[in-house]
Amino acid sequence: DQPPSAPLPGRPSRSAMPHKELSPGLLETFMERFELKKEEVLEQKAAFDLLDLHCTGKISMEELREFNAKSGCGFSEQELVEQFREMDVDGKGGITFLDYLKVYVKGTYEREVRLGLEHDE
Repeated sequence: DQPPSAPLPGRPSRSAMPHKELSPGLLETFMERFELKKEEVLEQKAAFDLLDLHCTGKISMEELREFNAKSGCGFSEQELVEQFREMDVDGKGGITFLDYLKVYVKGTYEREVRLGLEHDE
């Protein structure tokens, strides 16, 4: 019995890649740094995963458009672009879960979260 072969580095397997679950340590860190309850972090992770259609850990503009079309949300292209720019905190063309949580906390609790993790590459 041989284990199933792993996909080549940098290439997803043919079946849909599963979303990464938050490790208990990372969950605790998000709860502490963002001052959120466990349920809030998990709910936001589930919402993020719905938008991360390709399971890359980042939401692209294309995924946002695709989700908008499939879900029937009815946002205009301009509204999608504005939302994407607001959520793409570092301006690198993708929304990470960290970016997503920052925007959630700002919108829900009107708090800015500074983590000391931001840096330019």
